[in-house]
Amino acid sequence: MNRAIKTEGGPAFSEHPNGTQGLTKREWYKGMIIQGMNASPELMEAVTKVDFSSPEALHMMGMSVFERMAEKAGEQADAMIAEDIAFRKSRESKDAY
Repeated sequence: MNRAIKTEGGPAFSEHPNGTQGLTKREWYKGMIIQGMNASPELMEAVTKVDFSSPEALHMMGMSVFERMAEKAGEQADAMIAEDIAFRKSRESKDAY
């Protein structure tokens, strides 16, 4: 299997007619996960361990809150790619019979 597919999941969308490529699946998954986190303060607190109702805590944490969100989103995206690969392999082995 292609190394880029193993680590990044391959392209999220087909190639643009002008030959440029867009986001990888990993980048797209991370964006969707972070969007979900931002839509739910409870989820953000659970993931980052920061009390988002406290402006002082947010100010003190600074960028580390966003870095923590990105790190957790990356972990989830990696898990999703691993699941995609496992699913594809299981489907291919069933098709072989």
